[in-house]
Amino acid sequence: MSSKKIRVIVYGLGPIGIATARLALTKSSLEVVGAVDIAKDMVGRDLGDVLKLDQKLGIAVTDNAKALFSSCRADLVIHTAGSRLKNIAPQIEEILAGRLNVVSSAEELLFSVPEKKEASDKLHRLALQQGVSILGTGVNPGFVMDALPAYLTSVCQEVKSVRVERVVDAATRRYPLQKKI
Repeated sequence: MSSKKIRVIVYGLGPIGIATARLALTKSSLEVVGAVDIAKDMVGRDLGDVLKLDQKLGIAVTDNAKALFSSCRADLVIHTAGSRLKNIAPQIEEILAGRLNVVSSAEELLFSVPEKKEASDKLHRLALQQGVSILGTGVNPGFVMDALPAYLTSVCQEVKSVRVERVVDAATRRYPLQKKI
C-alpha cells in the first residue's frame, strides 16, 4: 500500500461540507490543500477558523474554484455544494476541467434518473476525456426514510413496526434551505 497522501480540496462549506472537512482532516491518507465556498463571510478566512478548530491550517477559503484548481496541486475534490444536478453540473464540469477526481454528496449524482440522463452523460463523457472519475455518495431522505426501511424489512416474515424520524434544525442551515423548509 502506498503511503502517498491524497491531496484534497473541499468544495462547499455548509454543515455537510464542514463536517466532511473536519473528518478529512482526521484521515492520515488525506491532506486537505484547498477550500472553496461562495459565502462572502468565509472567503479569505483560514479554513481552521471556518471549521472552528483550535489552529490555523494555512488554507484560505476562496470563491474562485477555477483559479484554485489551476494553482493548487490536488488529486480530489470533495464536493458538498448542492444536491440538484442542474445546479451543480457547472461546478462539476469546472472540477473535471481541472483534471480532478470528484466525490460528491449530491444525491442526483448517486443514481442517474432518466430525466437527468443528458446532463449525467455529459459529465460522464467529460470525466472520461479528462481521465478522472466522479463518485456520487449522497442519499436523499426519501431513500433513507421510505425505500431503505421497505427494502430491509422485505425479507422479514412479520414486521410489527418501523419508526423513522427526521429532525432538521433549519436555524443552523443556510438561508436557501431555511426558505425551502
